[in-house]
Amino acid sequence: ALQGSLSALRIFYRLGVRSICLVWNNRNEIADGVGDLSSGGGLTDFGRKVVKEMNDLGMIVDVSHMTEKGFWDVIEVSRSPIIASHSNSKAICNHNRNLTDQQIMAVKSNNGVIGINLYPYFLNESGNASIDDVIKHIEHISSLAGPEIVGLGADFDGIEKTPEGIKGVEDIHKIFERLGQLNYTDEFIEGFAGKNFLRVVKEVL
Repeated sequence: ALQGSLSALRIFYRLGVRSICLVWNNRNEIADGVGDLSSGGGLTDFGRKVVKEMNDLGMIVDVSHMTEKGFWDVIEVSRSPIIASHSNSKAICNHNRNLTDQQIMAVKSNNGVIGINLYPYFLNESGNASIDDVIKHIEHISSLAGPEIVGLGADFDGIEKTPEGIKGVEDIHKIFERLGQLNYTDEFIEGFAGKNFLRVVKEVL
């Protein structure tokens, strides 16, 4: 959308855009996506300028879909908390779209947030997932890096399949209820349900 222009970024900001996912699965002017892993590419020179300009403007940098090299480039460049708006744990499901434990800890150090993606193929290797598979990612990330780092990043607008029992936003409460059954506190559930993301929104914007 930026077509290699910081002026376009500033126009989007004036139009109300406050968060940008830097890349999808394929390469663009900013960076390489996970579909271009063989290139080993990270942020381009333009991409570094974009991240710095987003920091200056007060826009949230989203690293979901980036190569691991690109992720680490963003960690190096960004002066503000970042988000991985819809990414899971690679330790639980070894998919290129998921984050390593080292990346998760880097998001923690950056004071950012990771939104749990509900796409079954990012939840387990079989591609047939349940709410308990969602819980496994929540538990791993929160136990590794703390409850303040984990949020909900369902990805309903980008996936054609969902976990069993979750058809859409009308079923999200089932995840909260399952967490309650597992004796997670109301404070934890409220953070996961939105307060953790709101923390980053307030800090960056």
